[in-house]
Amino acid sequence: MQCGKGQNIINPREILDQLGEETRANIAQALWLNELDPAQLPEEILTALLSDKNSSKSFGERMQARLRDLLANPESFTPSYRKQYETLLQHSDSLMPHQAYVMTYLLGPDSTRGYQEIPQKADFQFPREDAPQLGYQLGWHFFVGSCTGDNGREYGVELSDKVTARKRNFEETDFICVS
Repeated sequence: MQCGKGQNIINPREILDQLGEETRANIAQALWLNELDPAQLPEEILTALLSDKNSSKSFGERMQARLRDLLANPESFTPSYRKQYETLLQHSDSLMPHQAYVMTYLLGPDSTRGYQEIPQKADFQFPREDAPQLGYQLGWHFFVGSCTGDNGREYGVELSDKVTARKRNFEETDFICVS
């Protein structure tokens, strides 16, 4: 894979190996692969995975931006989490995706600031509801269907995916849709 004219050639396997075993296994599972092999990936997925936006450094930078925002703009109606935020800030310069995800759950109650509130009354409107609603901090997406196996037997299928959105610095994250 070439980066651009006059730039070095990147070995995708070396970069993917830096993702960490758990991250590679989860990406492979999401793509219905036994292992994460760059030769099996479509070019647009490989490009997204290798993007600087998906590096451990970038995950750390986004988490540090969130922590600095929480430190600079504390909520007046919650207990102070300043000590926790300062401690997390010291340990967040480089994060694997799972580390960043887990760290969001250590941020305290004011970490939901900036996200849409869950509506008090359901107001489902399709096809709007079919799209990811990235203004919420957390969401679930489901695919339900049926299929027939080679043996003629019908099977029910349900896939679910929990989606978390980072509203702040959100434009810096690539989303990969797999069909």
